[in-house]
Amino acid sequence: MIRMLVSKLMLCALVGSFTLAEPVFAQTDKTATTEQAPAEKKAKRKGYKGTIDNIDTAANTVTVKKATTSKTFKVADDAKFATADNKNARLADLKQGDLVNVRFTDEGEMPVAHRIAHAAKKEEAEKSE
Repeated sequence: MIRMLVSKLMLCALVGSFTLAEPVFAQTDKTATTEQAPAEKKAKRKGYKGTIDNIDTAANTVTVKKATTSKTFKVADDAKFATADNKNARLADLKQGDLVNVRFTDEGEMPVAHRIAHAAKKEEAEKSE
């Protein structure tokens, strides 16, 4: 009879320890998930090729036209620019009508441009071959 009582108490203690340990493991899992979340949220960069339609230095935006559509980009604070003759250009070195490739991410209401570089025109690419 005493053995039965002792085994029931041990069983209850074992079950109780798992019940108390479960929230600790659950918190550990949540912590691991939040540590991984920033890496998963990193926005994927996309490309857009077109002609500069407008540069608004006050609003820090560039509008690029492609066929019948256009897209306005907010220029990132750390954005990089390149022209045909200057790989370390500035936004001021670009002008309306330039054919450019824009590398951007979708962030919020407006896509953010991280790199804007002159694109080789088809005729120029053929001449250099």
